[in-house]
Amino acid sequence: SEHSGLPVWHFPNTVVSLPNPFTDQVKFQLTHQEQGEEGELKVSVTNNQGQLVWQRAQTLRLNDATTKLPTFTMSEQSGKTPGAGFYSVRVEWTRLIDGKSATIQEKLIYIR
Repeated sequence: SEHSGLPVWHFPNTVVSLPNPFTDQVKFQLTHQEQGEEGELKVSVTNNQGQLVWQRAQTLRLNDATTKLPTFTMSEQSGKTPGAGFYSVRVEWTRLIDGKSATIQEKLIYIR
């Protein structure tokens, strides 16, 4: 087939949010099997109405099986302080070599 030269697609795996529940700052870590692949990684946090609270995108090479993602800090967000409750973190990875993409979503619990 025409795709025989492409790496096997192993994505997605897991995104770990620490701490969860969180009170202000939460760190995200991505575990995957795409070592050596280059692509765009987009991390976003949405509230339980699905509204975007925060987003970061970066183009990078996934060198290790575990990749640290940008840290989200609730107190740095503009506007009124969001209410406590459920949020979601969504990680989208788009591989450069063939444009394949995958999304992982996890629940976050924000307590104040």
